[in-house]
Amino acid sequence: MTNRINMRGAWNRISRNYQTDHKIPTDFVHYGPNCPNEDQLRLIGDVRDKRVLEIGCGGGQCAIAFAKRGAVATGVDLSDAQIEFAQRLAAREGARSGFCGATSRIFRPLRMPARTSSSPPTR
Repeated sequence: MTNRINMRGAWNRISRNYQTDHKIPTDFVHYGPNCPNEDQLRLIGDVRDKRVLEIGCGGGQCAIAFAKRGAVATGVDLSDAQIEFAQRLAAREGARSGFCGATSRIFRPLRMPARTSSSPPTR
């Protein structure tokens, strides 16, 4: 028998410490710790006046970075605590971005190719 992990609860519990410990910048789009960032890889290109949806946005740092580059950015995450952090951070940074909480169920009807957070968009 497999024990189910409550990911929403887990992230809600560790969110504050995670954000304090990692201090993720909003100056560039990142692909993970110790990885090259979008400014180095140039996988996405110009996002001015484009809509960007970041699924699993956490504290919203990438969505805010996209907004700073002229995109209308929306971030979605399971963790209410992470979404609250993202909303406060976006307001503090004056970023044109929105954030909302979600469950994995809302994404089930979507039929799209599998992507990871580091997958470049299809052209």
